[in-house]
Amino acid sequence: MYLDFAVIADYALVDQAGKLSVLGIFQHIWVQQFPAMHPRLHLVLRLKGKRTEVGEHHVQIRLLDEQDTEILGGNGNVTFAEPPAGVTDIEAGAILVFDVPFPHAGPYRFEITVDGERKAAVSRPYPGLRLLLFLAAVALGWNVDGYRLLDPDEGRNAEVAREMAHTNDYLVPHLDGLPYLDKPIVYFAAAAALMELLGPTETAARLPAYAATLATIGLLVGFARRRWGPDAGWLAGIAYATTLLSSRTRSRPGRRCVGCSPGGRSGRSR
Repeated sequence: MYLDFAVIADYALVDQAGKLSVLGIFQHIWVQQFPAMHPRLHLVLRLKGKRTEVGEHHVQIRLLDEQDTEILGGNGNVTFAEPPAGVTDIEAGAILVFDVPFPHAGPYRFEITVDGERKAAVSRPYPGLRLLLFLAAVALGWNVDGYRLLDPDEGRNAEVAREMAHTNDYLVPHLDGLPYLDKPIVYFAAAAALMELLGPTETAARLPAYAATLATIGLLVGFARRRWGPDAGWLAGIAYATTLLSSRTRSRPGRRCVGCSPGGRSGRSR
């Protein structure tokens, strides 16, 4: 016996032919104040099993908050009828209608147990998504100094930061000794400060961009979690962290350097 699916909806019905219709599936509820009551919330279930499991099965439903405090509970029985000859799989649908209280803000979940065995937790965030996002973020910064700077952008920006660190002029960026005002100075200043600590290396040149990427992921996750819920937040972060433009590509063979300007002035090269 297993739970084929369980959803929360505005309305659901089963017609005379046994066809299940569900309208308005949702995962989030917005209210003006707490405590709140959601009238006639429909919890829709479909159980499946083998022919040998024909008969009556006990189903228990519990609504829990994030501290696992039971807010609402109930139980009943689902009966599987004898299927036609030759049919080995059986199924039964159930629609449960509740006036659901929500005493405070936060995530809630319906825990569904069949014959004493827990089958699902509806609207509970999937913990594996957090791990996937963490691994994606680590992968972005993995081997950050393991390959040469890419021309033209990385090499040019690193040289601007190197000159800023060398002159200690954190107000006006310079390239080849001339003012370079094409971009905001915050990135150059961050890279220059790191170069003063770590030296003119690929790591110092790339860490500000990596930190900005992590900050963007955090903002995106926070916005999506607030707007569409925890799972959507983690998925949005994973989608952004694994896109081509936010991931680093390896450089083509050739000479790249930190501290080498277009005019030929040399510094540290690789």
